[in-house]
Amino acid sequence: MSKRALYLFIVLMLLIFIPFNIYADVNKVIKIAGDENYPPYEFVDKNGTYKGFNVDIMKAIANNLEINIQLSPMAWNNALNALETKRVDAIQGMTRSNIREEKFSFTRALVNNSQAIFVKSERDNISELQSLSGLTIAIQSGDISEEIIAAIPGAKVIKCSNQEQAIQKLMLDKVDAFVGNRLTGIYIIQSLKLFNKVKIVGEQLYPTEYSVATLRENIEVLELLDKGLNNIMQNGEYDKIYNKWFGEAIVDGSIAWKKIMMSISLVLVFALCLITVIFYLNVGLKKLVADKVSELEAANNELQVQHENLAQSNRFKSKILETILDGIIAFDNNGKVTGSNHAAKELLKIEDEQGQSIEELKFNNDFIYEGYQHALKGCIWRKSIEWNTSSEKVLSIDCSIYPIKGPEDRVEGVIVVLHDYTESRLLNEAKEYDKLKTEYFANLSHEFRTPLSVIYASAQLLKWNSKNDNIHQVRSAIDKSVATVRQNINRLTRLIDNIIFVTKADTGFIQLELRNNNIVSVVEEVTLSVVDLIENKDISIEFDTDIEEIIIAIDADKIERIILNLLSNSVKFTPSGGSIYVKVMEGEKFITISVKDNGIGIPKDKQDIIFERFRQVDKSISRNHEGSGIGLSLVKSFVELHGGSIRVESSLGYGSEFIIQLPNIQLQGDSDSFESESFNSGKTEIEFSDIY
Repeated sequence: MSKRALYLFIVLMLLIFIPFNIYADVNKVIKIAGDENYPPYEFVDKNGTYKGFNVDIMKAIANNLEINIQLSPMAWNNALNALETKRVDAIQGMTRSNIREEKFSFTRALVNNSQAIFVKSERDNISELQSLSGLTIAIQSGDISEEIIAAIPGAKVIKCSNQEQAIQKLMLDKVDAFVGNRLTGIYIIQSLKLFNKVKIVGEQLYPTEYSVATLRENIEVLELLDKGLNNIMQNGEYDKIYNKWFGEAIVDGSIAWKKIMMSISLVLVFALCLITVIFYLNVGLKKLVADKVSELEAANNELQVQHENLAQSNRFKSKILETILDGIIAFDNNGKVTGSNHAAKELLKIEDEQGQSIEELKFNNDFIYEGYQHALKGCIWRKSIEWNTSSEKVLSIDCSIYPIKGPEDRVEGVIVVLHDYTESRLLNEAKEYDKLKTEYFANLSHEFRTPLSVIYASAQLLKWNSKNDNIHQVRSAIDKSVATVRQNINRLTRLIDNIIFVTKADTGFIQLELRNNNIVSVVEEVTLSVVDLIENKDISIEFDTDIEEIIIAIDADKIERIILNLLSNSVKFTPSGGSIYVKVMEGEKFITISVKDNGIGIPKDKQDIIFERFRQVDKSISRNHEGSGIGLSLVKSFVELHGGSIRVESSLGYGSEFIIQLPNIQLQGDSDSFESESFNSGKTEIEFSDIY
């Protein structure tokens, strides 16, 4: 035989015996969807591997035809939708029905399939399909069992995403029965070790073919898959896969001779082409290996450069983080610490916080946990807290908590920023305190200067009048000057007394001389003693009470100072033609004293500070009304020493009402008395004004 004839013979044998598929294109990808939980046909195991009878069949077809098949596991309804919307080319396993054949084309059968009724072992009232009437039935959504149950009158259908979920509902007594694929159901029952708890009743339902499905117009893919399926059935690969998953082999004797011919052809082709293939493969592989080695070296060099750049960038970021004075802590989604800077470690006094939980860190756990939960929802959360450290030092902390967001705004962790502003707060408080003291002493010096100036002027008048020869005029002028001097000396005395009382209140040395007294009489007498002085200013004053006698334990001198201060305050801030009302009322536990006027009132934002130290509504020395700024402070101190309370109710332009509540208690015995130790409650100074 000539060399030319030999070549022709080889080409002819290749054309006859080597399967040639005009559709096989290694570059073409056939997208095939499948159920992600339909064992043993197709399912994703606990390691995330997609496996099953259908999966192995598709891989065998891909290897046989040398085509690229891409498998996509998903929920069954999603698979149907993907095929109908042409996002995939086929579904690798579908039970045939008349309804489905209107929309889909099917390959030759993969297996003969059937449905079954599954019930709990102790259930005896279900024996056939018609027994399901009026009962609750679980099925897999989109499964052929939907068509079966649709014909059962009164059956209530519960759709599940997969058969395993349906069996679980059966075991929890949420349904009466489950209808689904027979082999899949048996497989799940065995895997869940429920074989003694679940049984199959009745005959096989809806026996039909189970095939690969495509859209009716996708003839090319259908023929290609059918061809691959025929090939693996002929070469025995199908039998191996079927035996692996179902334990039985299906033998088609009609194709035995084709297997023998195929084997002979393969041997001949292999013998004729082996040397040529090896030669060309060797040459190609050498070049390919050389090219790949060069590419890998270049890629490795690039990766080394990128790694060094990344390491340098991380070191730089770490230095920046360590130089920030605020404490910074990062948490993951499980509440574990993933990192922190030096400031956070110093603030929290921790050494190795990596991996610790929120509960293990030494700060306000509830507060941080609350902010952490907000941040996990994508919200920024801020709050200021006072933190008691282990050294009994109170720190002022501004805490800000931010979510760390990844792709699609998904929260991947939480950042906590702790700003310690304790020193700043203390400095501001000290400055404010110094400012208030400066204002207070400036006003106090003005209050001292006024009566001293009056006394000095009176002395000058005495000197001038002493030269007057008219004895009657001299005596009148002297009496007037002496009265003025006496009044201003009394004013200075009371001012000094108030300062002394404030000092005693600060140090806790004020004591009460408590005696059983008629509080109504005490308040009434003080009020009546200043009626003339008040009415001379064209202001009316009224006293009222709902009871004539209320005997309680009081220090009468301190009560007098309280009422005089409040009346003086009302007189100063009530214009001519105004009115002042004093009232005493008895309660079960407290005696209430009210001093009310219709004067200028107090602004809302000042009502909380009028009883505080170094606080005045009008801070200027040239303010409209005289006053040392300590009177209301003493009032509050004296009231609280009695175990009572004082508050103000006022509207700007409509007047003010000071309301005192004293305990309705008596000393044991008419003549009993005792001294009550004062308590240092942080007394404030406002004004004890001289009404004379």
